Amino acid sequence: MKRITLLFALITFLPATSFYTFAKDENFWTVRDIPLLLTEKQKTFGIAVAFVDLEQSNVVITLRKINERSIKNSVVDSEALQFIGGKSDSIKLDFSGRTNMVFINLPEGLYQITQVDVPHFDLPYKISTDNSDAWRFNIQRDRINYIGTMKVSAIRSKNTVDTVWLNQFATHLDTLQTFVTESVIPLQIAHGAGYRDPFFAALEGGKNE
Repeated sequence: MKRITLLFALITFLPATSFYTFAKDENFWTVRDIPLLLTEKQKTFGIAVAFVDLEQSNVVITLRKINERSIKNSVVDSEALQFIGGKSDSIKLDFSGRTNMVFINLPEGLYQITQVDVPHFDLPYKISTDNSDAWRFNIQRDRINYIGTMKVSAIRSKNTVDTVWLNQFATHLDTLQTFVTESVIPLQIAHGAGYRDPFFAALEGGKNE
Protein backbone atom coordinates (compact mmCIF):
# COMPACT_ATOMS: atom_id res chain seq x y z
CA MET A 1 0.00 0.00 0.00
CA LYS A 2 2.86 2.37 0.84
CA ARG A 3 4.45 1.65 -2.55
CA ILE A 4 1.19 2.48 -4.36
CA THR A 5 0.84 5.74 -2.38
CA LEU A 6 4.44 6.75 -3.16
CA LEU A 7 3.99 5.99 -6.89
CA PHE A 8 0.81 8.08 -6.98
CA ALA A 9 2.59 10.98 -5.28
CA LEU A 10 5.41 10.84 -7.84
CA ILE A 11 3.00 10.77 -10.77
CA THR A 12 1.15 13.78 -9.32
CA PHE A 13 4.32 15.75 -8.58
CA LEU A 14 6.35 15.26 -11.75
CA PRO A 15 4.05 16.95 -14.32
CA ALA A 16 3.73 20.02 -12.09
CA THR A 17 7.48 20.18 -11.65
CA SER A 18 8.11 19.82 -15.39
CA PHE A 19 5.63 22.57 -16.22
CA TYR A 20 7.14 24.96 -13.67
CA THR A 21 10.67 24.35 -14.94
CA PHE A 22 9.61 24.86 -18.56
CA ALA A 23 7.83 28.13 -17.74
CA LYS A 24 10.83 29.37 -15.79
CA ASP A 25 13.28 28.48 -18.57
CA GLU A 26 11.16 30.12 -21.25
CA ASN A 27 10.86 33.36 -19.22
CA PHE A 28 7.94 34.86 -21.15
CA TRP A 29 6.70 38.25 -19.93
CA THR A 30 3.08 39.41 -20.21
CA VAL A 31 2.18 41.33 -23.37
CA ARG A 32 -1.07 43.29 -23.11
CA ASP A 33 -3.43 44.99 -25.57
CA ILE A 34 -4.12 47.74 -23.03
CA PRO A 35 -1.70 49.22 -20.46
CA LEU A 36 -1.78 48.15 -16.84
CA LEU A 37 -0.96 50.56 -14.02
CA LEU A 38 2.42 49.95 -12.40
CA THR A 39 2.17 48.16 -9.07
CA GLU A 40 3.85 48.92 -5.75
CA LYS A 41 6.46 46.26 -6.59
CA GLN A 42 7.22 47.97 -9.93
CA LYS A 43 8.68 51.22 -8.56
CA THR A 44 11.58 51.09 -11.03
CA PHE A 45 9.40 50.08 -13.98
CA GLY A 46 8.05 51.92 -16.98
CA ILE A 47 5.38 50.93 -19.49
CA ALA A 48 6.71 49.94 -22.92
CA VAL A 49 4.46 50.42 -25.94
CA ALA A 50 5.23 49.01 -29.39
CA PHE A 51 3.27 49.17 -32.61
CA VAL A 52 3.05 45.89 -34.52
CA ASP A 53 2.20 45.08 -38.12
CA LEU A 54 2.53 41.30 -38.35
CA GLU A 55 1.69 39.24 -41.42
CA GLN A 56 2.95 35.99 -39.89
CA SER A 57 0.99 34.00 -37.32
CA ASN A 58 3.82 33.45 -34.82
CA VAL A 59 6.31 36.14 -33.77
CA VAL A 60 8.44 36.04 -30.61
CA ILE A 61 11.25 38.44 -29.73
CA THR A 62 13.97 37.91 -27.14
CA LEU A 63 15.61 40.82 -25.34
CA ARG A 64 18.34 41.37 -22.78
CA LYS A 65 19.22 44.31 -20.58
CA ILE A 66 22.45 46.07 -21.65
CA ASN A 67 25.30 46.95 -19.34
CA GLU A 68 25.41 50.62 -20.33
CA ARG A 69 29.07 50.97 -19.36
CA SER A 70 29.92 48.77 -22.36
CA ILE A 71 28.15 51.05 -24.89
CA LYS A 72 31.13 53.35 -25.51
CA ASN A 73 33.47 50.50 -26.48
CA SER A 74 30.79 48.72 -28.52
CA VAL A 75 30.60 51.69 -30.92
CA VAL A 76 34.03 50.68 -32.19
CA ASP A 77 33.81 46.94 -31.50
CA SER A 78 30.30 45.44 -31.57
CA GLU A 79 31.51 42.38 -29.67
CA ALA A 80 32.31 44.62 -26.68
CA LEU A 81 28.59 44.99 -25.93
CA GLN A 82 27.81 43.36 -22.58
CA PHE A 83 24.52 42.29 -21.04
CA ILE A 84 23.36 42.18 -17.44
CA GLY A 85 22.96 38.63 -16.21
CA GLY A 86 23.17 35.46 -18.28
CA LYS A 87 21.07 34.09 -21.11
CA SER A 88 18.66 32.68 -18.54
CA ASP A 89 17.77 36.29 -17.70
CA SER A 90 16.57 36.95 -21.26
CA ILE A 91 13.00 38.20 -21.63
CA LYS A 92 10.70 36.72 -24.28
CA LEU A 93 7.76 38.66 -25.67
CA ASP A 94 5.14 36.79 -27.68
CA PHE A 95 3.60 39.16 -30.24
CA SER A 96 1.68 36.39 -32.02
CA GLY A 97 -1.78 37.48 -33.14
CA ARG A 98 -1.31 41.06 -31.93
CA THR A 99 -2.43 44.12 -33.86
CA ASN A 100 -1.76 47.86 -33.57
CA MET A 101 -0.38 48.56 -30.04
CA VAL A 102 1.02 46.24 -27.37
CA PHE A 103 2.10 47.11 -23.81
CA ILE A 104 4.66 45.55 -21.47
CA ASN A 105 5.69 46.62 -17.96
CA LEU A 106 9.50 46.51 -17.86
CA PRO A 107 12.24 47.62 -15.42
CA GLU A 108 14.02 50.83 -16.40
CA GLY A 109 17.17 50.46 -18.49
CA LEU A 110 18.55 49.98 -21.98
CA TYR A 111 17.51 46.81 -23.82
CA GLN A 112 18.74 44.96 -26.88
CA ILE A 113 16.44 42.75 -28.94
CA THR A 114 18.80 39.82 -29.48
CA GLN A 115 16.64 37.42 -31.48
CA VAL A 116 13.44 37.29 -33.51
CA ASP A 117 11.64 33.95 -33.99
CA VAL A 118 9.04 33.54 -36.74
CA PRO A 119 8.32 29.80 -36.82
CA HIS A 120 5.92 28.35 -39.37
CA PHE A 121 5.25 24.59 -39.42
CA ASP A 122 8.61 23.06 -40.43
CA LEU A 123 10.26 26.47 -40.96
CA PRO A 124 11.75 27.41 -37.55
CA TYR A 125 13.14 30.71 -38.81
CA LYS A 126 15.09 32.97 -36.45
CA ILE A 127 17.45 35.92 -36.84
CA SER A 128 20.03 37.30 -34.44
CA THR A 129 19.88 41.07 -33.88
CA ASP A 130 22.21 41.39 -30.90
CA ASN A 131 24.79 43.59 -32.67
CA SER A 132 22.43 46.15 -34.21
CA ASP A 133 21.52 49.37 -32.39
CA ALA A 134 18.41 49.65 -34.57
CA TRP A 135 17.02 46.76 -32.45
CA ARG A 136 17.55 48.63 -29.18
CA PHE A 137 15.26 50.61 -26.87
CA ASN A 138 15.29 52.45 -23.55
CA ILE A 139 12.80 52.30 -20.68
CA GLN A 140 12.35 55.22 -18.27
CA ARG A 141 10.57 54.60 -14.99
CA ASP A 142 7.07 56.06 -14.57
CA ARG A 143 6.77 56.79 -18.30
CA ILE A 144 4.91 55.32 -21.25
CA ASN A 145 7.90 54.54 -23.46
CA TYR A 146 7.52 54.17 -27.22
CA ILE A 147 10.05 51.40 -28.01
CA GLY A 148 9.55 50.83 -31.73
CA THR A 149 7.38 49.54 -34.55
CA MET A 150 7.73 45.94 -35.68
CA LYS A 151 6.80 44.85 -39.18
CA VAL A 152 6.88 41.26 -40.42
CA SER A 153 6.05 40.53 -44.06
CA ALA A 154 3.82 37.69 -45.25
CA ILE A 155 6.47 36.75 -47.80
CA ARG A 156 8.96 34.17 -46.56
CA SER A 157 11.18 31.35 -47.70
CA LYS A 158 12.91 28.53 -45.91
CA ASN A 159 15.80 30.75 -44.90
CA THR A 160 14.46 34.31 -44.83
CA VAL A 161 11.64 36.41 -43.44
CA ASP A 162 11.34 40.15 -44.04
CA THR A 163 11.15 41.62 -40.55
CA VAL A 164 12.21 45.09 -39.33
CA TRP A 165 12.15 47.13 -36.12
CA LEU A 166 11.53 50.77 -36.98
CA ASN A 167 11.69 54.06 -35.10
CA GLN A 168 8.37 55.69 -36.06
CA PHE A 169 7.88 57.78 -32.94
CA ALA A 170 7.00 60.97 -34.82
CA THR A 171 4.49 59.02 -36.94
CA HIS A 172 2.71 57.49 -33.94
CA LEU A 173 3.00 60.38 -31.48
CA ASP A 174 -0.49 61.79 -32.11
CA THR A 175 -2.03 58.33 -31.70
CA LEU A 176 -0.14 57.82 -28.43
CA GLN A 177 -1.14 61.24 -27.10
CA THR A 178 -4.80 60.61 -27.91
CA PHE A 179 -4.66 57.18 -26.31
CA VAL A 180 -3.04 58.48 -23.12
CA THR A 181 -5.53 61.35 -22.87
CA GLU A 182 -8.43 58.90 -23.04
CA SER A 183 -6.87 56.30 -20.71
CA VAL A 184 -6.55 56.14 -16.93
CA ILE A 185 -2.73 55.95 -17.03
CA PRO A 186 -1.45 59.32 -15.68
CA LEU A 187 2.05 59.01 -17.14
CA GLN A 188 4.00 61.09 -19.65
CA ILE A 189 5.09 59.73 -23.02
CA ALA A 190 8.82 59.14 -23.53
CA HIS A 191 10.81 58.49 -26.69
CA GLY A 192 12.43 55.13 -25.99
CA ALA A 193 14.47 54.52 -29.15
CA GLY A 194 17.84 53.14 -28.12
CA TYR A 195 19.86 55.35 -30.44
CA ARG A 196 19.98 59.05 -31.33
CA ASP A 197 16.98 60.26 -33.35
CA PRO A 198 18.01 63.47 -35.18
CA PHE A 199 14.62 63.78 -36.90
CA PHE A 200 12.67 63.88 -33.65
CA ALA A 201 15.27 66.18 -32.05
CA ALA A 202 14.76 68.62 -34.94
CA LEU A 203 10.98 68.29 -34.60
CA GLU A 204 11.16 69.11 -30.90
CA GLY A 205 13.47 72.03 -31.59
CA GLY A 206 10.97 73.47 -34.05
CA LYS A 207 8.18 73.25 -31.47
CA ASN A 208 10.26 75.12 -28.90
CA GLU A 209 11.12 78.04 -31.18
